[in-house]
Amino acid sequence: MAFVHLHTHSEYSLLDGANRIVDLVRHVKTLGMDSLAVTDHGNLHAAWAFYDQAKSQKLRPILGFEAYLAFGSRRQQQKAAGAPAPYSHLVLLAKNRVGYQNLIKLSSIGYTEGFYRRPRIDKEVLAEHHEGIVCLAACLSGEIALWLRQGNYEEARRSAAWFAQLFGKDDFWLEIQKHGIAEENIVTEGMLRLSQDLGLGVVATNDAHYLRREDAEAHDVLLAIGTGADLDDPKRFRFTGQESYVKSEAEMRALFPEHPEAIENTARVAETCEFDFEKRYFLPGFPRPAEYTSDEALLEDLTRTGAESRYGTPLPAAVAERMAYELGVINTAGYAGYFLIVQDFIAAARARGIPVGPGRGSAAGSLVAYALGITNVDPLRFDLLFERFLNPERVSMPDIDVDFCFERRGEVIEYVRQRYGRGSVGQIVTFGTMKARAAVKDVARVLKIAPGDADKVTKLIPSGPGFNVSIPEAVAKVSELRDLVKANPPTAG
Repeated sequence: MAFVHLHTHSEYSLLDGANRIVDLVRHVKTLGMDSLAVTDHGNLHAAWAFYDQAKSQKLRPILGFEAYLAFGSRRQQQKAAGAPAPYSHLVLLAKNRVGYQNLIKLSSIGYTEGFYRRPRIDKEVLAEHHEGIVCLAACLSGEIALWLRQGNYEEARRSAAWFAQLFGKDDFWLEIQKHGIAEENIVTEGMLRLSQDLGLGVVATNDAHYLRREDAEAHDVLLAIGTGADLDDPKRFRFTGQESYVKSEAEMRALFPEHPEAIENTARVAETCEFDFEKRYFLPGFPRPAEYTSDEALLEDLTRTGAESRYGTPLPAAVAERMAYELGVINTAGYAGYFLIVQDFIAAARARGIPVGPGRGSAAGSLVAYALGITNVDPLRFDLLFERFLNPERVSMPDIDVDFCFERRGEVIEYVRQRYGRGSVGQIVTFGTMKARAAVKDVARVLKIAPGDADKVTKLIPSGPGFNVSIPEAVAKVSELRDLVKANPPTAG
């Protein structure tokens, strides 16, 4: 296939993108395409899930995001004087490992230094972190497009020349799109003129926010939920038409019959983007005393000392046997350093008087963890299985859950940063998803369905421990809900 989608939003363009990663990848594969870029708004949240799913479907994943680029300084909250908008859009794609690392930096800077309504970057940091990145001019909200929409060709030309000089002509591309919006014709004409004037390549993209044309209505409801507006509010933000779906190559060629090169150039861009995650664990080194030549030796000494304090000297035979077995598995798997690090920051917390939980999850089945003071639950007394925590037949990175006093957990995190380096410490993001009941209530609100009617529906959806059903599954399983949907078309919609 000659066409590749280079401007695509997933569910991680929160309350804006309606493409679930699994569905998106499978759909693109059925269209016969061999590559796909996911470019969510301001973030790389989808990167791993998308990469993993794409690889499983033998699809080349192109990682990137659609940046918010401030006019002026990212630290300035006011609109820059003379700017056509407070900020513009810019599509950034990773060519290689360096490019992906720079995308991480840019996205992080947008949230930590430039956040004002949106996670914004500016040309200063873009210039510092542009290496290894392919840049596309973006949609109607791109900087170049904004100037063209104002009829200011000279500013658009200056803007395009700046990006071309920064990224190089081979890695900066002008975008043309056609979603049935009148201003797109003006922008396309301007982009093609700039292409001739500056010798820049053009790519045809489709700003895809949902999977199929028929999903436009559901996406419109999602936008209303995200903006807190009623669906029939004439002033709310909405998309024009029903064209922001994942189109086939034939559909894209039909949109731009006079510019086949803009279709074919998308494949050229895709071919320059080759990045693979390195699937291994990166653990900081434990600062062990000089008399120990290995983490394994230190771990064995600390475990024996801790076990003797727990069980007495000499160690009971059952304890010694279990300890030797666990240490063998841990050391063979190469996780001695991990245990040393965890016991270290737990000990540091206790030394500071910070309450630490007794241990939970599968780690409570480890005698080594108990001996080191990581947990306070005796696995022998309660007959807990070590193999639920670390199985020698299927070794995977152990996961030790630790609870600290919520008022002082920040002190523990700062201790780890200071001891192991800030570059070795990260915090994990979590995403809240709308389950079936919550989705029904939110949709009912924007559709102005009476709360009582919405409650009648939600109460019929199974919930509670062990239940995590989708709305179609609930309709299939609950006859009363199925009858209600059939008898009430507005509810079904």
